Amino acid sequence: RGVLLAHQDLKFEGVQRFTNAYVPVEERMYFSTSLNDEEQKQPATRGELASALYEMKGSPKVDLPEVSPWPDVKTDNPNYAAYIWAREKGVTFGGPDGKFHAEDSLTNATVAAMIYRASGSPEVSGVSSFPDVTPDSAFYREILWASQNLPTVYGGSYFLPKQLLTRGHLETVL
Repeated sequence: RGVLLAHQDLKFEGVQRFTNAYVPVEERMYFSTSLNDEEQKQPATRGELASALYEMKGSPKVDLPEVSPWPDVKTDNPNYAAYIWAREKGVTFGGPDGKFHAEDSLTNATVAAMIYRASGSPEVSGVSSFPDVTPDSAFYREILWASQNLPTVYGGSYFLPKQLLTRGHLETVL
């Protein structure tokens, strides 16, 4: 690992907002955000995370289907390519109702799962140190990996899988 994205922008409008610049872990204190105080407090969404992960991968070319696989995402959506990429890479397929749910809030567990999958679902070893994350927990492997590889946004000894993230928290994790 060893590096963090230096500058991020969760104001997605279908254009690349992330830079390819990275900041070494020891320089994390210089992390800067492009969100103002009010925007940092807003709920982060599934669509924002899918778009962020797509852009962090360099916005690769995607063959876009003429018909959206989800009834709640139109093909002219500025983030359509990001959502299709996320589906093709197995990052997320949407909900059990067949919709993408781009505007749904993100939980810690969902963020862990989507980032883990976007990272190629690497091997994971060890045991969770969180009393609220046990081997029978949803996304156990993903949470275990995230706890070993991502910055946490909530202190203490709990992971809080169902805790909703703000846009500011999501920037910190990314």
